[in-house]
Amino acid sequence: MKRFLLLIFIVFIQHFSFSQTVSVAIVNTALKACDINDVKATFTSTGQHKLKIKGGVIFGSNTHVACGNSNGVLIKILSLSDSASGNLISFSPTVTDTANGSVYISFDTLTTVVLTYRIHIDCSAIPTGANVDPIFVKQTWTDSISSVNYDLNTSGVDTLQSAAILYPKLVYVYDYI
Repeated sequence: MKRFLLLIFIVFIQHFSFSQTVSVAIVNTALKACDINDVKATFTSTGQHKLKIKGGVIFGSNTHVACGNSNGVLIKILSLSDSASGNLISFSPTVTDTANGSVYISFDTLTTVVLTYRIHIDCSAIPTGANVDPIFVKQTWTDSISSVNYDLNTSGVDTLQSAAILYPKLVYVYDYI
């Protein structure tokens, strides 16, 4: 009986204690504030997932942070498809947590997938003033079901920082009246 329990324990530990790294290739041009930015991520799914993508603005030393509860970033899932066939893969309805800039998506497949999502950067994230530092968007991928560690763009970590956000030149109309 002790050997049987020991065997069950060993199998349990091997099955649940080791995490797997999933490489994710994220393709996107420069992110823009006051705009909708479509992003494509390709990775090999390892089965059942409850993926959370959390986004946020990195303001640096800028003093203007006027995003209120929106976190400056809204992420929306558009589609999940098989990368070879292009067929859509079903996923659970996504839950968007606008206060924290997060989105959750649940799916179960063993294929290479393309996840298409949208990052909207609120106009209120644009710093004001004569001298401003660049601002960035950071996204972090985590999974609450499987023991997966995501490696975003071969960085070795589950977090990816964008290039400096592009934003339109804001013009005060009364300067031209």
